[in-house]
Amino acid sequence: MRTAADVIDGRSVSEAWLKTVIRLNREREPRLFHVITRIAEPTAEIPIIRAAADELLEALNFHSVRTVANTIFPQALAATTADSDELAERYRAVYRTLKQLDKHNRPGTYFLRLVSYPAGGGRGFDQLSDLIRKLRKETKNQGPKSARYEVNIESAADRERSTAYDAAQDSEPDEDQATGTLGVYAAAKDTNPMSFPCLSFCAFQFDRGFLHMVAHYRSQYLIQRGYGNYLGLGQLLGYQ
Repeated sequence: MRTAADVIDGRSVSEAWLKTVIRLNREREPRLFHVITRIAEPTAEIPIIRAAADELLEALNFHSVRTVANTIFPQALAATTADSDELAERYRAVYRTLKQLDKHNRPGTYFLRLVSYPAGGGRGFDQLSDLIRKLRKETKNQGPKSARYEVNIESAADRERSTAYDAAQDSEPDEDQATGTLGVYAAAKDTNPMSFPCLSFCAFQFDRGFLHMVAHYRSQYLIQRGYGNYLGLGQLLGYQ
């Protein structure tokens, strides 16, 4: 049994993805466990590698890199919105069409979970806007906390109830309890073991003026979706 994790470093999305594919190709069976892919510049690409990836996806009749990336972060839509609140509202409206165009979108998309996480009361919780608000508030402090954004077990629904309670008390939410985690997996809703979502969560850490992110996948198709996943996560990290 392999116990050590494979750690793969790449400067750009393209380099990191290609290195991970090459590492996978050395296995007798096309599968790896506990792989860590680190990307130094998560929005940078190498055009020739991106073009080759799209050509391969087209030849295999898979979705393009852009289409996959859009399930995590709709960059074009974000570029035409004023802020994250408007982006969340517009995406929730667009999703009604997305789930009709592709059956794979019916359980949800990753970005939908970020802006409309299943919560109590029949309405979704906008985790993205909540996270941005907390980060902006923290960066105004002279000594912004770096470990404040670690993962915990609190669900988005719990955070929503906490925020509603604070609002009822006419007080600010308890910032000491805030996390920088965007949850995707919802245990009560995601009961199909072979279906959406493969991405479990995104955790953010702020340190010395830089925002870092860890994205955890329980499983991932590296050829079919890997490049688009890496790119979408990078675009999400770069969103302001």
